[in-house]
Formats: sequence, C-alpha cells, structure tokens
Amino acid sequence: MVGTGSPSGEPVGPLRHRARSKIAGISDVVVIGSVMLDRVSRVDRLPCPGENVYSRERATYLGGKGFNQALAAHRFGANVTLISCLGDDDGWDMLNAFMRREGMDTGGLLQTDEAPTGQADIWVQADGLNMICAAPGANDLLHPCGFLPDWADGQVAMFGSGTVLSQLEVPDVAARTEGDFRILDPAPMRDFDRTMLQGLDLVTPNGPEALALTGVDPVDDDACDRAGRLLLDEGVRHVVVTLGDRGCYFVDRTTSRHFPAPRVASVDTTAAGDVFNGVLAALHQSYGLTEALPWAIAAASLSTTVHGAAASVPARSEVEAFMATL
Repeated sequence: MVGTGSPSGEPVGPLRHRARSKIAGISDVVVIGSVMLDRVSRVDRLPCPGENVYSRERATYLGGKGFNQALAAHRFGANVTLISCLGDDDGWDMLNAFMRREGMDTGGLLQTDEAPTGQADIWVQADGLNMICAAPGANDLLHPCGFLPDWADGQVAMFGSGTVLSQLEVPDVAARTEGDFRILDPAPMRDFDRTMLQGLDLVTPNGPEALALTGVDPVDDDACDRAGRLLLDEGVRHVVVTLGDRGCYFVDRTTSRHFPAPRVASVDTTAAGDVFNGVLAALHQSYGLTEALPWAIAAASLSTTVHGAAASVPARSEVEAFMATL
C-alpha cells in the first residue's frame, strides 16, 4: 500500500512526505518506529478482568515507542531522525508542533489519509504500574521504501555511519533495517520473522519479552544469562534484558553482568523502557555499551518519577545531576 515514487520523483500512494525531499546528512541516531496518542487514565488500582474502575484523571499525550525513544536520544544530545507514519489528523499537527519546539528534525515524518494516527489507552495505578491497549492505526502502514523513491537502493549508504533503533510497534518491513549499529527493542511482543535477529548488534527485551523469545523467565542472574545466550545463538551480538526496578542484565560472548537500578519513588512507568533504549542509542558510540548502561538505567529510573510519556523524558543535565547524588 506504500508508494515508492512517481516518474517526477514525488511519493505516490497513501504516504505523503510533507517535509523535506531529502535528509540533509546522516543522523547519529535514526529511529524507525511508532507514534501514538496516549490517552492516559489514572486509577487507584488496575482493573481485574470483568471489573470497572473509575479514573481520577484523564489526559492525552504524545507517545508511541518510536517517538519516546527518539525524544530520549535527542534530549541526550544525539542528532536524531524519526521515521514514522501518522494520520491526516490532530496527531500529525501535535507531533510536528512538539518536535519543532524541541528543535527536532521532522523530515522523516510520513502522513497517510488511509488510517488515523495510532492511539493507546493507558491505565496507570498510584504506584506507577500500568496496562496498555493500543490501536496501531497509521503505524501499520509504515514502509521505509515509501519514504523516498531511492530509499530501497540507498539504505546502507544513508544509515552506514549511524545507529538505527527500531521496535515491534511497526511492521517487520520497517523494523528490518541497515546501519553501522542496529538495535531492536522487541516490544510490544508479537509474532515476527526471527531471521530479523541475525546480525543485530543489540536486542533489549524486558522480562516477559525475554521469556517469550527464549522460554526462560529471567527471574535471577543465572536465568538472565541463559536467556541472553540463547539470543546470542540466534545471531545477536549483545543482549540487554531490562528488569524494571532491578536494573538490567548484559550478555555478550565475553561478558555477563548485572547492572542495578537506583531506588526512586515511581509514579508512572509508561515510557521507562523507551527512555532506556533512546539513551543507550545516543551514548553507546562514545561511551561503549557497558559504560552507557548506568546512564540509561538512571534516565529510565528518573522518568518513572514523572507522569506521562514525553513529559517524563529527562534532559541529560537532569540525569547528570541525579547520578551525582547516587
């Protein structure tokens, strides 16, 4: 359903590129992923199956794993291009306005009139735990080859000196990318082509995702190590299992190590995993993975102390000040 370009060089089909006709230069981080409108309800406790609960507060925020991760990388100083697809609706206007205020590149945004911007209903209880039900909408139409007519032939050249971060909130054809350092956040977990794992530089499952991918529940360090090595056997070069308030566990062919998380007063964990991935994408090139992990953990932990997705993504200066207290 995605147009690959007309004889005049203009994109055709449902996707319309409404910013620049070319990307100027190569970004430090390219995020290929989702944008959602998060409709957040704050409740005293999460509902059980068949139960109704009443919301104390309800608001709409910009979210989606792709947007959250791009914003986190940007606020940590990376030069970021977000490639995402939105509907011809308020979501498009909200995102463009927000990104321009932030000083972010909007040249990778695509628009379709065949589906609305994705939406997610999020319930958050008082201690920050949440439940999410998402409708992908325009995210399901994201096909990178519709971005520019010559993209299919130029993927390696375009991303050849940068980090490419993607998730499973977009189709496999979008999540399967090229780049010097490729990161896949396998969230939200769904069936996907497992050959996508071959040659990945980094995969970052959380506990339930690691269980779904490997059959091993990462309840302790030994289990995290086993799960990580099973993913290494599928061709992944590095694995980080994220463990919420327990921090994360890093595995590669020579190293296996647990990184703890600082204690914080969490109120909303909605975007914590996205902050973790975005900061890691921004820092790994200059720091190295194991040196960047404490920063990513600290940023993710700090994000849980603020309500909302975009509102909770910390600036680098905030994380530096926080880490100085640890």
